[in-house]
Amino acid sequence: MKKKILLISYRLGYNNLLYWNNILTIIKKAYPKFRVFTAFPEQETKDKSVKTEKQLFGIKYYSNRGKVNASLFYFPLPFFIFKIIRFKPDLIILNEFNLNSLYVLLFKFMLPNTKTLLLVESDPFLGHQNKHSKFRNLIRRYVANNADKILTNNNLGFDYLTNFLIVKHHKILVAPYLVSEPPSYNNSFVQNKYTVEKIKFLFVGQLIERKGLIYVLQAIAKLSTKDKSKIQFDIIGEGDEMEILKKFKLDNELNDVNILGYIDYEKVSVFYENADCFILNTFHDYRALVGFEALAYGCAMIGSEYDGARFETIHEGKNGFIIDPKNIESIKMALTRLINDAVLRNSFKEYSKKLSANFTLVKGNENILNAIK
Repeated sequence: MKKKILLISYRLGYNNLLYWNNILTIIKKAYPKFRVFTAFPEQETKDKSVKTEKQLFGIKYYSNRGKVNASLFYFPLPFFIFKIIRFKPDLIILNEFNLNSLYVLLFKFMLPNTKTLLLVESDPFLGHQNKHSKFRNLIRRYVANNADKILTNNNLGFDYLTNFLIVKHHKILVAPYLVSEPPSYNNSFVQNKYTVEKIKFLFVGQLIERKGLIYVLQAIAKLSTKDKSKIQFDIIGEGDEMEILKKFKLDNELNDVNILGYIDYEKVSVFYENADCFILNTFHDYRALVGFEALAYGCAMIGSEYDGARFETIHEGKNGFIIDPKNIESIKMALTRLINDAVLRNSFKEYSKKLSANFTLVKGNENILNAIK
């Protein structure tokens, strides 16, 4: 198609595009005149069809640079608007709420024939209070109400937009556009991995306090000796909490808890394939995508009530349990039921596999292309 599409996003990942690689590739295939403006870093899709352009310049300040707890202050400047005016896109896709999105909408009068589509993942304040200033909330309300259409992944996002930002219902499309499958995932994968030796539980993500892993280990420590002997819990990732988790494992003799550290993303699918159950005990996740990866491999789910994807990836009592991440007894109860009820465990796994059909990359592609149209 000859239409010009421009995506404006502060950043699309750190070292690689991960979940965005597929989205950028499919838009480029449908709309060859597709460009992406970001602040940093400059990245490229795997098929080399899209290269992001560092056009969102601004004032940057790093604190604790080079350290684990480093942070970046970034204040964007509106100079990129002149490049947009020269490009004359038919559609500008705005990724989330930020000053770059605000600039586009403030200067939109200079592009009267250009439409705008705002992408909003979910409810950004799930699991914690909205501590934004009144001014920042007003900016969000302005951006949401001045975009021509909004695409959000789920009903939590819809509720946030309509109840908090007071957006009219007809402007909002609800369809999962941001999903994930591990790179080597094969859609012809057959569910047939019922474990005889050990019941395998899995976590993939950052080993930080927010993920609530210490509570999971505390729940495992409280299991009966018999139940502990039946399970294996593989923890993949790295972060500030790693040494704390290792110490707890050692002190409590949790010999079947494996803290594996960082593993290349391309190799993680092997662990998903062997897992019986995926655990995400987060205190807050905007919309965790690892749950969709676990669904693709038919894992039973134990998920947190503070994950923005929880109602998408978990149908309570059908493929998993939604729990309070700080309630050790609740976590223990979910573990115990999955350990001791093979019929329930296997029915959960089968349901997850069926549910995953709603969140394939093909479905995500269809949803974002339909929103663009």
